[in-house]
Amino acid sequence: MVTADGSWPGTDVREAHNIVFGELGAGVPVSESAYPMPFLPRLESRGPGADLAGYAAGLLVDLHVDMQPHGWRIVDHAGKDARRTAAIRNRDIDTLAEFAEGYAGPLGLTVLGPWSLTANLWLGRGERVVVDPGARRDVLQSYAEGVADFISRVRNAVPDADIVVRLEETALSHVLSGRLPTVSGFGRLPSVPEQHAQLGLRSVVKRLRTAGASTVAMRLAGSAEALEWQSADGPRSMIEFAAGADADAIAVDLPELNVARWESVARIVGSGTRLWAGIPSGESNPKTAVTAGVDAVRRPWRELGLPLMLLDDIVLMNAGSLAAGSVPAARRTLAGLVAVRRALSEAAHEG
Repeated sequence: MVTADGSWPGTDVREAHNIVFGELGAGVPVSESAYPMPFLPRLESRGPGADLAGYAAGLLVDLHVDMQPHGWRIVDHAGKDARRTAAIRNRDIDTLAEFAEGYAGPLGLTVLGPWSLTANLWLGRGERVVVDPGARRDVLQSYAEGVADFISRVRNAVPDADIVVRLEETALSHVLSGRLPTVSGFGRLPSVPEQHAQLGLRSVVKRLRTAGASTVAMRLAGSAEALEWQSADGPRSMIEFAAGADADAIAVDLPELNVARWESVARIVGSGTRLWAGIPSGESNPKTAVTAGVDAVRRPWRELGLPLMLLDDIVLMNAGSLAAGSVPAARRTLAGLVAVRRALSEAAHEG
């Protein structure tokens, strides 16, 4: 399959949906595993509530948030910030229903992951939610119900869609390693125990499946630091940790993978977890870009001794964020990913 990170440049919601479904909504599959997967675009330039943290915080059930200079904060009553966030989400779903009318196939939803939300959400007394065991338990439960409701609303808008949820765990390695800064910035918050963090993720993944998500993927992005964490026993693989939390797929940007991280990829693929590969889009020549994209996956794949047929199971997406560029650049990136996916599918059947 082919998809993208979920972000989109600009503020024109209708244009974004038109391009996404134009490029990915009616593609002819090269093979059974190579369908394009359109997604609900999130236009962060619209302001607070459209950002990754605000969008996720706005999904919380029975918990209210507002926007402060340091970030999103839990409050007692819903205010204008919560209403604006809900309005953004409502418009997104309404626009999706229009442009995806009659669509049947995989449909991607991107949400900030639960532990990254606890790291980016603040209590009224000025601490991050993640430092308070009771608060983070409440947020994880509320989050699971909120994302489940989000899935239900999208299913109602696009009844024949196969919902695929990607959790963006941008801060999970910091949560596990104790690398989050204190309010003052001079200290570091204590780490969350590994078992506790993994159980929390498993409970969220389970709830999203019961809500109708056919696939729950976890993206480890932001920097190379997102792919490993420091335990008491030394460095550990975030790729394998996330797979152990029952995610169906792990999404990583290929430029961040060194030999050891590729070996972690080989282990999770061998155990049945799917790889979502973030492909860089720096080449200006389309033919060169396709060759570079295929080589970025196939070369290390062969070096690890993985079966070429499994290349068909890889979901391709952009590395980084589409929102970081222009609308024409985002469109070219989607078209380029489809071309790389076709070429990679051909490579999978070379024998």
